[in-house]
Amino acid sequence: AGGVFRASATFVSLGVFIVVVVAAPVLNFIPTGCLAGIMVIVVVDTAKWSSIPACVSAFLPESWFDASEGSPFGLCRKWIRQRRIQRYDAVVIAVVTVTTAVTNLAVAVFAGMFMASIRYSWESQKPVETTCSREVGPPTVCTYHIRGNLFFAAKERITSAFEHHVLSDIVVMDFKHAHISDFSVLYAFHPFFERLREQGTLVRICNLDSSNHLPSLLRFGAEQVDCNFASSVLLSTITPSEI
Repeated sequence: AGGVFRASATFVSLGVFIVVVVAAPVLNFIPTGCLAGIMVIVVVDTAKWSSIPACVSAFLPESWFDASEGSPFGLCRKWIRQRRIQRYDAVVIAVVTVTTAVTNLAVAVFAGMFMASIRYSWESQKPVETTCSREVGPPTVCTYHIRGNLFFAAKERITSAFEHHVLSDIVVMDFKHAHISDFSVLYAFHPFFERLREQGTLVRICNLDSSNHLPSLLRFGAEQVDCNFASSVLLSTITPSEI
């Protein structure tokens, strides 16, 4: 209906509700063709038609744009290229559009949100990096710098990062550049902590972005973390340079 404010959707919903509940007999006098025309106008005003060239350009190969230099259709291809979006976004738009036509809008929105969440999970777990710096002692100090978003999708990367740990006297886990989004990912550290406990290594955990994560880091997988090991963890906010 051309509404641009947030309250417009509320007024439209209330208006439709009142018409259906109170003025239902009046709707019988409106021709069906008029109602169909109203729906067509709603679709025309609601649809974002600029997404069509954006989706088309997403599936075109890069060579097609490179070959447009100096051609009569160069300006047209340049215009399409400027509206290019990522291919996965184009797939989401296509799936939502087809699902809306085949089923209904609620199912289409759920499908789009599901695909977007899958992509977010995949993209967010990629930047997780674990670097190790070693200081020869005595005592020998091994510092692990963890970077990136830590949540359930990063468990495999965290586990593989500590597979080739070299024996040392002190291990420092530095979470300064890490953001813990899901407390369940902390369970991935417990197999590594169990190995350090068996080796008699002192563990220092520092720079957690929230003090609430520290009890979770030690509580989950309690069958692998006994009291003696918990007492050997230095619960402080020291930095590796202070060792």
